[in-house]
Amino acid sequence: MKKIATILLGAILLTGCEKSFELHPEDYSDMIRLECVADATKDSVFIFPSICVPAHTKIRDNVVLDLTGLSIEVNGEERKAVMVDYTEWETPYPYVDENGEYIIPDPVPVVKHRFAVPGAVPEGASLRIKASAKGMEDVYGLAKVPVRPKLDISCTTYDYIDYGWGGSWTDHYLKFKFDIKDKENETGFYAVRILRKSHNYCEYTEEAKAEGNEDYDYVSIEGITPEDISESSFLEVEENDGITIGYDGYRLSSYWSGAMRLYTAEELENTCLYVRVYPDSENQNNPRIIRGGSESMFKAVIFRVSPEIYRYSKAYTLEKNNDLAGMGLAPVNFTYSNIIGGSGFFGAMACVEGEWMENPFKQENR
Repeated sequence: MKKIATILLGAILLTGCEKSFELHPEDYSDMIRLECVADATKDSVFIFPSICVPAHTKIRDNVVLDLTGLSIEVNGEERKAVMVDYTEWETPYPYVDENGEYIIPDPVPVVKHRFAVPGAVPEGASLRIKASAKGMEDVYGLAKVPVRPKLDISCTTYDYIDYGWGGSWTDHYLKFKFDIKDKENETGFYAVRILRKSHNYCEYTEEAKAEGNEDYDYVSIEGITPEDISESSFLEVEENDGITIGYDGYRLSSYWSGAMRLYTAEELENTCLYVRVYPDSENQNNPRIIRGGSESMFKAVIFRVSPEIYRYSKAYTLEKNNDLAGMGLAPVNFTYSNIIGGSGFFGAMACVEGEWMENPFKQENR
């Protein structure tokens, strides 16, 4: 009874002190959002400006980012951004033609534009990004370019035999291990990207060509995601180590674009990265083929990244994987930003590339 009386008294006191206030005022102006990764190995720094509207405000039509200034200071020297063109191949949406056939169009070149600050940024440089636009608050961010790492890369083969119903099969892996040598330049954070260069070729006989087959010979390079696996149990993924995020050479992205794996320095030195490898093949004794097959090579690219890149990627990953928060069943993860007066992130990195290694696994002719 006494407990109930106490609760009622507390409720009366709270309602007596009640005062109306606006939790989410609607007078926020739109803010400038910047995304920028200054890569010391590139000959330009690319900046991706946009408009950031707070989540609780209503989206308005015809919101235009009218930039009046965009630049990066490198050790106090201002470098203004310029607009550059680039081409991407895009596939138009499929459609049904007048005959009722489902058509998937061929990719077409599309010219797009992005902002770039010409000139490479030196290792160890202090950077300051600045942006201004009509009707919006000026924004800025700070970052320091890391020194490219010095490390030893070891790569060995690893076979995993999986026993299934009535038989077994072997999966082939390359096992990468890293030993950091210049810890005096430590930022505390690294990224690893594994590249695969594939060479596919085929030369047909004249009889095969007469039947419509065409020779081909092409080389492609793509990023592949390593599997962070415990050797004690190859089915047990170590989920606490590393963050996977897309990187297309210009910006970080949420979609796959040649994934790279982010680590703390301690995680990197205590982690083995496994890359699944399929054996190269040669002419498979096909009488219709003169020569043909596939060859592959692999290379590790190691980035030393500034803390901003790791923190942004960590926050972004937690936010995108927190499905319960969207249903109101868990706390919302905070979004990281080091853009003062706006939103986004500004980071820097420098990388070192290992040597191309031939695929040690070969498939017998058949």
